[in-house]
Amino acid sequence: MIRRPPRSTPKPSSAASDVYKRQILDFTTIVMGPASTRILSDCGAQVIKIESSSRSDTLRSATPYKGEDPSPNRSGYFAMYNAGKLSLPINMRNPESVNFVKEHLIPWADIVVTAFTPRVLPMWGMTYDDLAAIKPELIMLSACLMGNTGPYADLRGTGQLAAALSGWYENTGWPDKDPVGPYSAYADFVSWNYFIVAVMAALDYRDRTGKGQYIDQSMFESTLQFAGPQLMYYLNEGKLTTRMGNQDVDYCPHNTYPCSGDDTWCSIVIENNHQWSIFCNLMGRNDIVEDSKFNTFESRKINELELDEIISEWTKNQDSFRLMHLLQQNGVPAGVVQNASDLFRDPQLRHRNHFVVRAHQDMGYHHILTPSFIYENSDRFPDTAAPLLGEHLEYICKDILDIPDELFAELISKGILE
Repeated sequence: MIRRPPRSTPKPSSAASDVYKRQILDFTTIVMGPASTRILSDCGAQVIKIESSSRSDTLRSATPYKGEDPSPNRSGYFAMYNAGKLSLPINMRNPESVNFVKEHLIPWADIVVTAFTPRVLPMWGMTYDDLAAIKPELIMLSACLMGNTGPYADLRGTGQLAAALSGWYENTGWPDKDPVGPYSAYADFVSWNYFIVAVMAALDYRDRTGKGQYIDQSMFESTLQFAGPQLMYYLNEGKLTTRMGNQDVDYCPHNTYPCSGDDTWCSIVIENNHQWSIFCNLMGRNDIVEDSKFNTFESRKINELELDEIISEWTKNQDSFRLMHLLQQNGVPAGVVQNASDLFRDPQLRHRNHFVVRAHQDMGYHHILTPSFIYENSDRFPDTAAPLLGEHLEYICKDILDIPDELFAELISKGILE
């Protein structure tokens, strides 16, 4: 194993001081946990990711791969959510590994994050009470599908299940067809917001009191926060919302319309009669502005299918980007349905340097998304690419944990570090 120091991490502005130089032990996999610790790493925290050659992060086997080699170090998906971290391979199936974690890593860590079902940590003897006995000021966040208590606590699953359970699948798709879930593991991509807030609040509490904190996060409940309108509609009116395609209960027209070219689309929203009048003028259809079938929101809603056909006949001959700019310039909300190629050319994202290129030891230079915020007088981060599996084994053990050579060799020989 090559011994090398971690590549430099940019120092953020004082706005990130609550996280800067914090030390995080990351046992999470797939998206929600890694995405959360990736943000903390971007803000200056030092994150040690725990996995092993026998049980690596599931995301390392997820497509797409750079090139045709599906090795655990070439997953672009993994690279996106683990940039800036250090990798320490520990075989947690080895009974002696828990003692190593408790003796050497828990004293080092400010924060420990896990993403296991509730049975795992008690089985290892690594509950919060176990770890807080070693370091009382420790903060621990334990995230899982349903939370760590309750009748369904032992249910296993990823973000797709959380999205289904929280009602999203009932409300996404077409009225006459089966439920269609949001893109990918939707819950993973929204739950990390609450992860970050909870950790920051715990850090603030510790700074004020000197006391640690245990955080029990449910992906199901985190996703449910984004179903507020559906829940309020039921509580206030006793009615259930369901699939309605691109339609909306408050705006009409409200849809995505075909444009010229192959599979190109533009989403258009009319919020009021003023916009409706402008939109009809731009379409060259002033004849329908005062048509009784379309002159009010209520009448447009009743005749929505006919209206969508009229609009589609116009948009199908329009360039999607020109159409978006034309409508926006005249006060009508519109947005192109962009694909990945469009996003890399997007002038707004380019202006904000949203995609940065980093050098990866196996994949070479590749693009990484940056966070959706920018600190004043700070470069976009992360500063380093995702680690190779076990890349920082020797550096972490000898330079960070100060483990003697003899013990280091013993840990390897016993299969604790692998």
